Amino acid sequence: LDTWTARANGLDFHGLTAGDGPLALCLHGFPDSPWTYRHLLPELARAGYRAVAPFMRGYAPTGIPADGDFST
Repeated sequence: LDTWTARANGLDFHGLTAGDGPLALCLHGFPDSPWTYRHLLPELARAGYRAVAPFMRGYAPTGIPADGDFST
């Protein structure tokens, strides 16, 4: 698995990725994290996808808004 960082809305987002091809986006909710998909991401990559699992806002190392407002 590879890691990535992207900046959006003043926050640094981090995540895990594997493969190339059409995007397969794997989103987690509480209490999971991108590591939930550690076995699925390589399988999706072998199937020809670019599998991406971001750390959602509030999950380290992705940042949280300075004002604590998650609505934007």
